[in-house]
Amino acid sequence: MYSETPKSEKTILYIGGFELPDKNAAAHRVLAVAKMLRAGGYRVVLLGVRRAADRLPVLQTRAEYEGFETYAVPYPRGVAQWPAYLADTAPVRQVLQAMGGAQALLCYNYPAVALGRLRGLCRRTGCKLLADCTEWYNVREVAPLLKPIKGADTALRMRVLQKRLDGMIVISRYLQRYYRGRPHVALIPPLVDVQDAKWRCEPVPRGPEVTFVYAGSPGRKDKLAEMLAAVQAANRQYPCRLWVVGATWQAFVRCNPAWQGRPQPDCAQFLGRLPHTESLAYLKSADCSLIIRDDTRTNNAGFPTKFAEAVTVGTDVIASDISDLREYQGKVPGLYLAEGDVAQTVLRYAAQHAGAAAPKHPQDLFDYRNWLAEIEKLGL
Repeated sequence: MYSETPKSEKTILYIGGFELPDKNAAAHRVLAVAKMLRAGGYRVVLLGVRRAADRLPVLQTRAEYEGFETYAVPYPRGVAQWPAYLADTAPVRQVLQAMGGAQALLCYNYPAVALGRLRGLCRRTGCKLLADCTEWYNVREVAPLLKPIKGADTALRMRVLQKRLDGMIVISRYLQRYYRGRPHVALIPPLVDVQDAKWRCEPVPRGPEVTFVYAGSPGRKDKLAEMLAAVQAANRQYPCRLWVVGATWQAFVRCNPAWQGRPQPDCAQFLGRLPHTESLAYLKSADCSLIIRDDTRTNNAGFPTKFAEAVTVGTDVIASDISDLREYQGKVPGLYLAEGDVAQTVLRYAAQHAGAAAPKHPQDLFDYRNWLAEIEKLGL
């Protein structure tokens, strides 16, 4: 049991649903922000989740990754385990005890009930409570039995609790505007470490076609069916190819019933789920990454991680005009916003780049070292 010891100066416990080392997008976000905080002089300890079947007690999961002390709690396996996951703060208190306290807790999209309990703990101990907020999802994709719980949790976290914290990191201007007037709000987009070896991966071999790439999960926020139809149409005039990283053809069809019974287009290659380094190799080799999403609160409150990755390896991007992407038009030479018909934008791109691979312009815009000044805004 956490004994509410005094805070440990210059130490931050970073907690949330991230699965190290690179099992989900949250892990990439958290690790980069943790490196930024470490470069700013802080000791950062990470408390994430693990999907292993053994369900070890949290202190027995202690490990080290890239110089960070890490712990993990079991990820819920079935509806019955979700209430405890959304409310239990015992693992946090146990890790705090083991690490000798902390100056601040940084909570990544943290469940509302647990966040409220941690707020009480922090007020008693003088530990600051911060949020790293990267999303504002609706509940359409949530399992029916979990929708009432998840909906209430999200509303309480976004509209009430996070407005009462000591500071926040937000990923987009949409969220920055929403929390305008609150103290200590830092705007930090998806970050990368350009010195990480994964950015030096070798591109995969490719043919002479204008090559597009999509990486993600079909049936969620990305409009993969529209991207596939656009590349298929462009391929009728110019040789084109679409690499789909993160889904098989069968998974795509399940999420897009209109494609049932239709053959897989010859111009599309569905690669399934790949390790992150392999995904980056395809991104690096392609001419253009496709990020096509609806203009919704969910997509405007977030920020596409795949955009930051494409900019880092120098691959062009065709994207919907969502989130803060318009701000990068003057900074990223290969950014094309699809403001009208996506198929027309893809066709124009194919016409411009047919016969020669698009030039690469790698940039370090999203390297965490360029964002160190934002730490001061957190009021630590």
